[in-house]
Amino acid sequence: MARYDKTTLDFIEKVSGAKTYGDHSDKKDDVSVKDVLRAVRTATKLQKDPTKVVAKSLVGMATSELLKMAKVPPLGVYGELNDRFKRAWWDWEPETLWRSIEEAGIGKPSDDLKNVVMALQVCATTNAAFEHWHIFEKTAHAFSQNQVDFGIVQPLELTEAAKAIRILQTIRPKDKFELEVSSYLAAVARSSGVVYLPEELFPAEANSELGKISYDNPLQKEVAEVWAKGSKSGDPVVMHQVEMLQEIREFVKNG
Repeated sequence: MARYDKTTLDFIEKVSGAKTYGDHSDKKDDVSVKDVLRAVRTATKLQKDPTKVVAKSLVGMATSELLKMAKVPPLGVYGELNDRFKRAWWDWEPETLWRSIEEAGIGKPSDDLKNVVMALQVCATTNAAFEHWHIFEKTAHAFSQNQVDFGIVQPLELTEAAKAIRILQTIRPKDKFELEVSSYLAAVARSSGVVYLPEELFPAEANSELGKISYDNPLQKEVAEVWAKGSKSGDPVVMHQVEMLQEIREFVKNG
C-alpha cells in the first residue's frame, strides 16, 4: 500500500475540506465498511435510478466455483449478480444478500467478496464514489480486495485507482468525477512519482490538478506529447514515465 507525505495529505485536506487521518492514533471510532457503505446507500436511496445494467459482453460471466474463491473481477461479480437477481440485489440489506447468494448455490462469500459486493451496491445506487475522495478510496480498495478501514487514510496504488475508475465508469458511464476525487487522484499520482495522467485512464481534471502539485511541470508536457504520439523511444526519463503509464493501462485491461 502506498504512503503519502505531509504535503500531499495537506493538499487532499485543503481540496476536500475534510480532515485526513494519517495513522491509527488520529482515527475516529471504528466504523466498518458495511456500516459506511450501507449509510451511503440509505442516504441516497431516493435519488434517480442509475444507468442501465452493464451489458453481459462487457462484464463477462463467472462460474460458481470462481465466485466462491472470490477470484472473479468486480465487473464479473456485478454481471453474475445481475444475471441471477436482476436489479433486486441493488437494494438488499447485507444479510439478505449473503443468504440469497448461498441459496443460489454460489457458496458462502468471503469477507473480501462481501466488501466487493457492498462496494458494487454503492456504485449501482449512488454516485458517492464520484463525489467524495474517501468513498472513492475505500471503494477502490474493496475492488482490489484490500483491507478497508474508514477511520484512516489508506493511499491507493495508481494501478488500483485506475482500475476503480474503469469499473465506476462502466457501471455509471454518464457520471463525472468531482474535483475532490480528481485532486485525490493527483495526490496518488504524485505519491507514485507519475507526472502525467492521460484521459485514456483518468479524468481530465486529475491531470490539471497534478500540474498544480507536480515536481516537474515541463516533464509533464513532454510525457503528454510522447504518450499521444505513441513513441517507442526517446529521453530515458520521459520513457520511464511512459512505461509506468503503459503498465497501468495493461493492469486495467487485464483486471
